[in-house]
Amino acid sequence: MKQTSLRQLFGKDSAPKKEDVPVTVIDLFCGCGGFTTGAVMAGCSVSLACDSDFEALQCHKNNHPECTHSNAPLPMDIAFPTDRRFHLHGSPPCQKFSVAGVRNRHEGDRERPGHLITWFLETAITCGAHSWSMEQVADKGLIRLLRSYRLPKAPHRNNIDWDVFDFANNGVPQNRRR
Repeated sequence: MKQTSLRQLFGKDSAPKKEDVPVTVIDLFCGCGGFTTGAVMAGCSVSLACDSDFEALQCHKNNHPECTHSNAPLPMDIAFPTDRRFHLHGSPPCQKFSVAGVRNRHEGDRERPGHLITWFLETAITCGAHSWSMEQVADKGLIRLLRSYRLPKAPHRNNIDWDVFDFANNGVPQNRRR
């Protein structure tokens, strides 16, 4: 299976042309900017990058000075564009329930995805974005949550789909199931 590119989601050829208007991306929980770097390499324009970690955001700012940067805790109210011509991406923190995140974990954290994941999903579905994506660990609790969004009576059941990818299959030198 080949993943759809952001450009394909917007009905453009996969290779950007000089006269093309770049796809605008908003990157929440941006960290140092891994997703932003990939989006820029794909010909997209990242208009907003937001993270609560000041040092990570400074690194992002050094790598992507053309972006507007917001050092703010999420969840928060965001004034999204109203023209539906943007892609929203988020990588909510997963340390509380990932297999690797044993520090700072409390009893029961592994059984339920964090409130930031739920906030991001609700925001992504309702913000008016043309498309959206989320990177997250393939945890049992997260998969249960995603399945609940696909139940027949779920209000947004047609607005969410997901899959699990092993990033080693894409050249990342480690097994990261996301």
